[in-house]
Amino acid sequence: MTIMNPATAMRYEDIPGNLRDAIRRVILDETPDATERLTEMAEEILRQQQEAKARLNDVRRTPDGKDNNKQEATPQPDNTPEERLKKALAEGRHDTMERDIAE
Repeated sequence: MTIMNPATAMRYEDIPGNLRDAIRRVILDETPDATERLTEMAEEILRQQQEAKARLNDVRRTPDGKDNNKQEATPQPDNTPEERLKKALAEGRHDTMERDIAE
């Protein structure tokens, strides 16, 4: 049994046909090279995602090379360091954690 986040689950119909077939071949052990083919597909998908992310980061940069979307972390002085750490962990942020840990 496993614990998973349903929000990250993909519906069967949403999986591209070629990927669905490759996964089926691995699960049912239909062809001797099924694992290698699926691994190659996964590497290609990962490469495409990394390229798309790099293009997106390039678009976000200003002509002088600065990041347009980077938000400066501002401490929340009304909370204790423990409360700020709990909130940062719950939200998945790490921008103020080092400073709060030092306090």
